[in-house]
Amino acid sequence: MYMGMQKKPEGEQDWDNERMKQFLREWFATDRWHFPRILDGMLKTQNLYFDVLRQVRIARWSIGRMVLAGDAAWCATPLSGIGTQLAFVGGYVLAGKLAKTDDVPSALAAYDRIMRPVVKEGQGVPKIVPRMLWPHSRLGRAALREVMRVAGWPFVRKTFAKLYLRDSKRVFLPNYREPAPTKA
Repeated sequence: MYMGMQKKPEGEQDWDNERMKQFLREWFATDRWHFPRILDGMLKTQNLYFDVLRQVRIARWSIGRMVLAGDAAWCATPLSGIGTQLAFVGGYVLAGKLAKTDDVPSALAAYDRIMRPVVKEGQGVPKIVPRMLWPHSRLGRAALREVMRVAGWPFVRKTFAKLYLRDSKRVFLPNYREPAPTKA
């Protein structure tokens, strides 16, 4: 089960399990649906995973022959819906560039040049989105539930998809295949 929230960090990554559980119990105390059952189970378990999500944007993904790839390089937010695509495309581009040359720094520079626009789009979730998805008040949560109900209507779903979903066909994938041998 996943529970999420949006708030300013208060050192949560350093809390022990009991403090985390107490915090979550207080934060979700007024929520209904399955939350009472979820919170009860959380209080009983020894296997609690609690993490703080942050996004780091760095100017370079490589130095010399060392390179960062995947989330270590670009860390697109889970809200972007593009993490798996970035992982596959990044691996493909990096392997292809390295396989085509012995000049590793040049291959890494080409990898950066190809991946940077795709990653920039994946990191481009507006800052208001987390606040909208994790409201801070009962009224905000009620509004979110209503928006989600309306979002399920077929017309709204199709319109949203046309306006906001990423087009994976826009991603440029170099062709690394060897040319077919010519017959003499």
